[in-house]
Amino acid sequence: MKRTLSLLMACILLLGLMAGCGDGNADRNSGGSSAPQGDTAPANGTEPSKDAPQDVLNVALVVAGSLGDKGFNDSAKAGVDMAAESYGVTSQIVELPSSDKTKFEPTLLDLADTGKYDLIIASGNAMREILEKVSKEYPEQKFYLFDAAVDYSNGAFENVYCNTFLQNEASFLAGVVAAGMTTSGALENLNEDNLVGNVLLMDMAVINDFMVGFIEGCQYVDPDIKINSAYIGGVDAAKAKDIAMAMYQQKADIVFQVAASAGLGVIEAGKEQKGYVIGVDSDQAMALAETDPDAANRILTSVLKRSDMAIYRVISMMREGGVPWGTSEALGMEQECVGIAKNEIYEKLVTAEVREMVEDAEKKIASGEISVGTAYGMETDAITQLRDSVKP
Repeated sequence: MKRTLSLLMACILLLGLMAGCGDGNADRNSGGSSAPQGDTAPANGTEPSKDAPQDVLNVALVVAGSLGDKGFNDSAKAGVDMAAESYGVTSQIVELPSSDKTKFEPTLLDLADTGKYDLIIASGNAMREILEKVSKEYPEQKFYLFDAAVDYSNGAFENVYCNTFLQNEASFLAGVVAAGMTTSGALENLNEDNLVGNVLLMDMAVINDFMVGFIEGCQYVDPDIKINSAYIGGVDAAKAKDIAMAMYQQKADIVFQVAASAGLGVIEAGKEQKGYVIGVDSDQAMALAETDPDAANRILTSVLKRSDMAIYRVISMMREGGVPWGTSEALGMEQECVGIAKNEIYEKLVTAEVREMVEDAEKKIASGEISVGTAYGMETDAITQLRDSVKP
């Protein structure tokens, strides 16, 4: 490896200097540590074996954030765990604070420099530019970036595969649920106002894509519905809770949260205000069913952005030699990577009429009869205009 050779040469030179000068306390500047930075733990409780059969893959998953979010990051780890159970995959999980990007590059460099991982997986747009740089330095290392795509116009990136998600389509279904239920009279504490909320992490394309689909889904059911949308500005559960509390107090019955781990604050607000929530990324009702059943029973459904299925899929393809390296794909309902949660709480709380509307919309999206708008490629002014057009 490039960095290993560089370190070896540096050590040889340093030993020569020490022998000539007699100084055994010279500082060593290697440019990187021998172990990945951040909190690490094997995903399946086993360390990679040097004697493992060649068909047993060894992967590293780097998440920008932390586990325990009951959402996207936990779902990503679940994908690695699924692959471990199905294929005996060995793995390392690295959690990096999303607020400290200085750790991203040295962590990826250190993982690549070990030479022991068949696949290094990175999450999200926050790691995109750094992955572009590191993947060029290690052209023989395979990388997988999910929920974002490298800029293939800046290089071939023949060792990188990426996928985005059609979260706008799943969010359309969430809009159908929200608009269908808010004036249904079928739930306790519903008011007569056709008003729902949308708490968003940040003003960025991937988050706005959820919002665009949600607005269109709501309008599909009720063209006159009002939607109160607000950005948190970062991963701040307390602020997310405050925003959601205000929305419930302003007569929004249902709030759709697209806020990573900060969304747990929205769920807490829903529980306290006896309002309803639509979760995101994973089935958050089921994730909370045992630990916080009161909160779970406020979650009508969740938009599923299944990083678990995407990761399991690429590992399966890698075993079969079918990964389209050097490309990016948009994964949706066809690949079972987006949708909404239809659990026992959904069946209990969402009326049969609304569930039928969801089924109908799913079929129309799949057939192309419904074409859901996307924030990707939309001008900032157009997104602002759409958001403002449904303000209460």
